[in-house]
Amino acid sequence: MLSCQDTLKFTTFVYNFRLVTITVTSEQLSIHDKLYVQDDTVRIPLWLAKLYYKNNHCIIQEFEDIENVLNSIYSNQQISTKNLVPVEQDFYLLVNDYFNFYIKYRLKYLEINDTLSDNEKTEKEMEIRLNVNKHKSKFKQLVDKRKKLLLLNSYLGYNRSLIKDMSFEECILYNHICDAMKNFNDNFSYEFNENT
Repeated sequence: MLSCQDTLKFTTFVYNFRLVTITVTSEQLSIHDKLYVQDDTVRIPLWLAKLYYKNNHCIIQEFEDIENVLNSIYSNQQISTKNLVPVEQDFYLLVNDYFNFYIKYRLKYLEINDTLSDNEKTEKEMEIRLNVNKHKSKFKQLVDKRKKLLLLNSYLGYNRSLIKDMSFEECILYNHICDAMKNFNDNFSYEFNENT
């Protein structure tokens, strides 16, 4: 049986093969022996998109849209007080890549952009950092809310129908909590034995 760590590594491996949409930003880009020009959109595996993005050849649409995704999930989760709002299984991996990969290189490319003055670069950098901090705060609130709902639902016992709305990490947490609650309840006797 695989450990949680091994399973998470496998999920990360699968996540990197997720198909994403890129928009070519360089004049020409060869992908799979096909030539694309600026503003063409292509669906390719994430690992390849990250490589092209790292070399400043494209933008990755899924990362560009993360603000809308976060806002939507956050708003819906605020309304739903008892149920988890459905998220993709690799939701946390995507958000983690957005904060720790995509933004890092966006700031790097801003620094080497020759079309902007130093003042414009500073202004743009401050705007990006402000947006990122706002997104991080909203994401932290979302995670806190979802963890509370996981705990509340785990008190009711294991419910397979909840898993379809969870990310992979939430499934692991939920399973561990449900198992611990079951073990606690199984090992704790509520009955008083008068013969002892």
